[in-house]
Amino acid sequence: MQHKIFMDILNENPGPREVPFLTTLAKEMERAIAEEAALGIKRNQIPFIYINLPDTPQTPQFIRLAQAIRTVASFDLIPENNQQRYWMRCVQLYWQAKAILLSQKIFNLMPNQADLEQLLSQMIPKTALKNLQLETDAEKAVYDLILTGEPLIRDWAKTEGIDYPFQNSQDLFLRFLKDKFQSSLSKKPFKPEPLWPDKREQRAHRCKWLKFLADQFTGETLECDYLNLLKETEWEGYWILALWKHKNQRNFKKLWQTYLKTQRKLITLFDSELHWRKGVPHKTQRTSKILSIEAEIDKTGYITWYWSS
Repeated sequence: MQHKIFMDILNENPGPREVPFLTTLAKEMERAIAEEAALGIKRNQIPFIYINLPDTPQTPQFIRLAQAIRTVASFDLIPENNQQRYWMRCVQLYWQAKAILLSQKIFNLMPNQADLEQLLSQMIPKTALKNLQLETDAEKAVYDLILTGEPLIRDWAKTEGIDYPFQNSQDLFLRFLKDKFQSSLSKKPFKPEPLWPDKREQRAHRCKWLKFLADQFTGETLECDYLNLLKETEWEGYWILALWKHKNQRNFKKLWQTYLKTQRKLITLFDSELHWRKGVPHKTQRTSKILSIEAEIDKTGYITWYWSS
């Protein structure tokens, strides 16, 4: 059954079906090659890891959610050089790891998460895995709030005259992830001369945002600005507006506190953020100096980043 479950997770058809292992592996290799060809990347070999799932009633749900999360990282952007291509592919690989780890945190399917993390460390670097843990904790907190509050969100949308195109809370959660991903791209890509972000300003803005989420404003102008911002971000922010007046109620208070706790930890992500200039990625070194970085594909097929000389 272990091999059957693994083959099911690679099967993108609506229903599970048993497929010979080598056939499934070839199909998955074709998908990976097609994804990389779309970015203009060619590798002599593509590393794969294999994750066996236990055979439980929740396993098909885990598989469907993981597949949906993996496809969130899609790009409308056309890469202009190899560094952009490699970065976009690394983002996709990061979301492949997220698909497994976030689904695990939601369904708690695998008995030993340490083993899973060891496998994921073969997909993404140590720092990226640490960031992924923080991000998936925060996204799991959002999932729990949406799962509990979906009827209230649906009613709020109806009252506000906003179309509610979701069949269930999971559909809404996936839309939240997609909108969040697209809005993060709008801040990054490939403008010729972007401004270098000031980390102190970023942290200050983040602290004000956390203060707002903790309801520590008292009718200040900034509070109105944040409420308007949530409306502008549509379903990335609508769910917060819908649950805002319920956040201190008994069935939401603990979930909201967990959400706040995980949001506070995300402030450390600024330290590993990439900055772009003239199509080249830059990163802050330990000296706080921003330097360009480059990527190459090594002999084993891994994409490796290093400081430019």
